[in-house]
Amino acid sequence: MKKDEIDAAFEEAKNIHAVYRAFCKRFQNKENKWKFNGFKFIKQVHKYVETHPEIKIVNCDDAVFASSLLVLIPHSTKKDYMGTTVLFIPQCTGEEATQMFLYPDHEKNLVASLTKMRSKYVN
Repeated sequence: MKKDEIDAAFEEAKNIHAVYRAFCKRFQNKENKWKFNGFKFIKQVHKYVETHPEIKIVNCDDAVFASSLLVLIPHSTKKDYMGTTVLFIPQCTGEEATQMFLYPDHEKNLVASLTKMRSKYVN
């Protein structure tokens, strides 16, 4: 592999996390802790997503049945897709937001499992 090809591949790999890094830069402090929690964080994320449509929001409830969010942040470029960070922001439990990462196979299994459950329990 030539140096310019290696440089291009490195740049592509670096950019695959650009959306996630920008999100973290906006919402994390220098210790990589979330600046907000609960309803305030939810409102801030809704506002942020208005100008960052690549990030998706899925509504859910937290442990006390209050509206909460799953924030889906892609790790991708025009050429490649690595997976999605899922950030859970509970509204009322007082817990900090937590996150997980779904590789494409994980996403496929999640969608298949949800689809199967829905078809079994919902007419």
